[in-house]
Amino acid sequence: MNAGTGLVVILLAQDLGARPVDIGLIFSIGGIGGILGSLIGGRVQKRFSFGQAIVALMWIEALLFPLYAIVPQYLLLGVVFALIYFIGPIYNVVQFSYRLALIPDALQGRVNSTFRHEAAGALSQPRRCLRCRTSASP
Repeated sequence: MNAGTGLVVILLAQDLGARPVDIGLIFSIGGIGGILGSLIGGRVQKRFSFGQAIVALMWIEALLFPLYAIVPQYLLLGVVFALIYFIGPIYNVVQFSYRLALIPDALQGRVNSTFRHEAAGALSQPRRCLRCRTSASP
């Protein structure tokens, strides 16, 4: 999920005949999905291992994302948006708490800022991310 997703949703909604108020409703539905996801993130973290949760969440998001292209009605676009926004907070809870548990307190700020810097860089510069991945390979 990135900043461009919202723009894609707006364009898709307009193509499906949504008015500005309908687009606001789509984003409100998505927000509800995000709130619900944040409420169960801790339960997912306790129930599943880090690897199980992260892999499953990424697969779920990968399977949901193509639904944007085939929804026939803009309210269903809101449902897809909510489902994808439901996944994001769960992912954040699982990966952030895992990092917090592994990293000594004195290094938390440095590691968190480095993680965010690299994650943001990967989103804005996909080729850079690919170079980092391939150069780190044995």
